[in-house]
Amino acid sequence: MPGPVDLAYLRAACEAFPLASEASHRQVVLELGKTPTLVLERRTQRLADELEAWIRLRARGHSLDSLRQVRDLVWFGEDARSVGMADYLIRLAARHLMHRGGHVALRTEPSIDEPLAHFRWLSLLLPPDLLVAARSVDMPTDPASDHVDTSTPHLAKLLEQGVAETHLHVGAAVSFHLVWIGLMTALSRHPPDRKKLARGGEPPFGMVDRFLRMLQAASVTRLLLASFLWRGDRLGDASSFDGFVDDPDGPLATQIAPRAAWPAGPHDFIRACVQALGVTVNAKPSPSVAVMASVHRHLLGASRWSSVKTTEELLCADPVSAWLGRGGAMASAETRFARRGLRYLLDAGRKDVGFARAFWQYQRIRTLTFRYLTVEPGTAGLGWFQHHYDRISPMRACIDGARFDAAARCSGRGVGLSAVEMRTAPEPAWASVRDLIREAAVPSFVDHGRPEVGLVLHFLKQGSCSHAGRKMLSADPGQLGHSCRFGSFSFARLKEASAIEAALAHQPELLVVFRGIDVASDELSVPAWVFISPFVKVRRAAHRAAARLSRARPGWKVTPLRATYHAGEDFRRLVEGVRRIHELLEFGLLEAGDRIGHGLAAGVDPELWARNHPVTVQPAEERLHDLLWEIDRYKAGDLPADATRIEQVRAEALGLTHKIFGSNENPEHLGAARQRLHMSSVLHYLGYPFVHGRIPEDPIDRLVYRYLTESQVFARGQEPLKIRTSEGEVRMLVRAGAWLRSEIARREMTIEVNPTSNLLINDMGAIDTHPAFRFQPLSNRFSREEEPIQLSINTDDPISFATSLGDEYAYLYGALLRSGAGAHDALRWLAERRDDGFRSRFTLPASRDPNIVRQLRRR
Repeated sequence: MPGPVDLAYLRAACEAFPLASEASHRQVVLELGKTPTLVLERRTQRLADELEAWIRLRARGHSLDSLRQVRDLVWFGEDARSVGMADYLIRLAARHLMHRGGHVALRTEPSIDEPLAHFRWLSLLLPPDLLVAARSVDMPTDPASDHVDTSTPHLAKLLEQGVAETHLHVGAAVSFHLVWIGLMTALSRHPPDRKKLARGGEPPFGMVDRFLRMLQAASVTRLLLASFLWRGDRLGDASSFDGFVDDPDGPLATQIAPRAAWPAGPHDFIRACVQALGVTVNAKPSPSVAVMASVHRHLLGASRWSSVKTTEELLCADPVSAWLGRGGAMASAETRFARRGLRYLLDAGRKDVGFARAFWQYQRIRTLTFRYLTVEPGTAGLGWFQHHYDRISPMRACIDGARFDAAARCSGRGVGLSAVEMRTAPEPAWASVRDLIREAAVPSFVDHGRPEVGLVLHFLKQGSCSHAGRKMLSADPGQLGHSCRFGSFSFARLKEASAIEAALAHQPELLVVFRGIDVASDELSVPAWVFISPFVKVRRAAHRAAARLSRARPGWKVTPLRATYHAGEDFRRLVEGVRRIHELLEFGLLEAGDRIGHGLAAGVDPELWARNHPVTVQPAEERLHDLLWEIDRYKAGDLPADATRIEQVRAEALGLTHKIFGSNENPEHLGAARQRLHMSSVLHYLGYPFVHGRIPEDPIDRLVYRYLTESQVFARGQEPLKIRTSEGEVRMLVRAGAWLRSEIARREMTIEVNPTSNLLINDMGAIDTHPAFRFQPLSNRFSREEEPIQLSINTDDPISFATSLGDEYAYLYGALLRSGAGAHDALRWLAERRDDGFRSRFTLPASRDPNIVRQLRRR
């Protein structure tokens, strides 16, 4: 069972709830209050009741009374009886943030370690740029950026140069404020795809159509609020927001509506605007999305949205930037708009209830969208994460033209970015692969401060597929035309590998930017042997391209691409995670100098894991693979022989073999069949991924053939087994973990550490327990008996985990300080990880050369 949740998370959840919950939107909360007898006012009590209902399943280990104490402390402070939302947000920001020149930074007094732990949770529950806007209200100028600077002065110096981002998925490598600006600017012309949204689970407000209505209403409300604030800012207009909207002699009626050229006339346009505000404030059922989209387009006037190619184009396309301006080092128009709205509510608009309703309800729609795209703490496992990841694509579709530029700039936020590797899936046509690699060259970085840029193409695992009009598991051998496990899936990956091969043959110069291959997504759904042939094909093509360039372009110093592989992050049993990592080394998918994505299983404490997982459930065939792998380790001398353990494992493996294959097989043949399954020559001999030949005569090849083709073997192998963790298995895992770590270290391999991603997907409770500290121990925490493993620190999916590269370094810094390390040792440890990341990068210095990049994109 998981332990108690971090109290810092529960405190952050209470802080965010009045600003970022459907309950606060439904109740149109404008203030929090207590009666003279110190009980919550009726409306505030209703909000508190909904908070308790929401937090009940997330508060394991904490009593209801303790949660109420935390709630009252963060809602009211020590003596407040009532507080309006503007004052509440200003106070919340001041509690955690401070000014640092033109930037907003995390408070470092009296220490930095605890504020970092708390802000990690708060920034997952509330958009940090809203906190930046609130903290900058009393600054003389607009803030210089949208993010909170989490680095201390010494850490910031450490990160000024030589920082590499080596694990970044392009699909989620964008800041939330850019996604929001894209939606608010282009929603009426390019709405998100409803079917794709439906795949991501339940959205805010319950249904996809209702969510899209609220987004469209928010886009209209945003323009009306900005127009009102603009008049006060530029013209000194002192009217209320209701007067601005409803007054027949007001600006909306006399100036905006006539210019909108609404077909039904100005009065009908005003009515549609008021109705859109009603949707934002009270979720009223009318008008329709189509009407509100038309209102939005008419408010924009002659402005025409075109596909943006850079983040700068996106920010300039925002209509609010026409009022607030754009240029130089400053936050986005959205952050500055929020800052002016808060200043108005604290000053001239303190009694403007109409503005307050529209402003706060707009902000709640925005914060709920943020929460929709951000992984919620407590939803562990890659399966749950996939739901979150599926939500991003339709929401950022309108700014996809700027995806590589946005990814590179997102990585460089707050650090001296020297190299960035961006990951995305390949296309099945070689010309599309070529164009994708050219696009990844990021032209906007050519002329100023360009880091080394690389593209890693990853093959995506898929647990199911649509075949002959019906959904089936990718592993099901009953696939027409293939008649073997993963037949259609493997054929699709081979097509992608062939497209990459052809692209490199046509234009070997692509290797300047195309720097690696990877396997990602649903980790447990597809075994490693499926990817051996695609890896071999792409590696050979890259070696040929590098050889051609060594003769044609010797000055570019282009080397063959390298590989990484997501493994050891998701596992049903710890031995399964350890096995899946080692198989990459055992069967040559990864070579010296390559990297392992996440690799957490190699650093998990087996004794702690066994205490938390005394009994687990696993498919029968996966259990058999684990046992065969363990037997092979004893045979190879990798693990010390334990006669009792060996006999137990052999007996269980034979029993499972009889259960799955329906026959008694030679024990020696089982291990040999596992080895041959991972040989591309054997798979080719059998005709894979089309297996229609005669049954092999060799008994070992026959086992492989039966495993690949027999539906009954497949079905019996999928039967779940309840497995109890024994003391003998724990002892084996302790030795296997140490041995595996030494194997990784001696091969010059690097593990890609993604602190927040690992924290949430593996439900660690706190970054303090991250396996990174076992891979690279400090002398005062673990012994130095093992050779340390190189680690690179990365973000993985910035929007999903509300993070940046600088933030990830800062969160590890806080964990080191909380462990008892001094600042000197902690900074030295981080400096070594920075160097590990830069040394293990796949990118090339040639990718920084503007002339080479232009030549690559022109050819």
